[in-house]
Amino acid sequence: MTICAPSPIDVHIGSRVRMRRLLADLTPEWFAEQIGTSVSQLHKYEIGEEPIGPSKLLAASKVLSVSPSYFFEQDKAQALTMTGIMSPMIKALFATKDRETRR
Repeated sequence: MTICAPSPIDVHIGSRVRMRRLLADLTPEWFAEQIGTSVSQLHKYEIGEEPIGPSKLLAASKVLSVSPSYFFEQDKAQALTMTGIMSPMIKALFATKDRETRR
């Protein structure tokens, strides 16, 4: 069995979902319920382990009050690299005051 690394695109989209969810101060439990998935599946989406499907991405955009294209955007100064992908997510994580959310 071959284990494949997550796609950089899936990691980027997942990190944008997580970043926006954290900035909106939404719990994984509540958010997962709103988009019709489980917390464990949401975690897989947010780390890019599994791609988030179009219907879930649309639901996430509605709950987070952003356009679906928001999840594909990136800072023009950053290439689509692991550093460029992780930077916004790390900033959002450290901006979160609740230690439990950071876990």
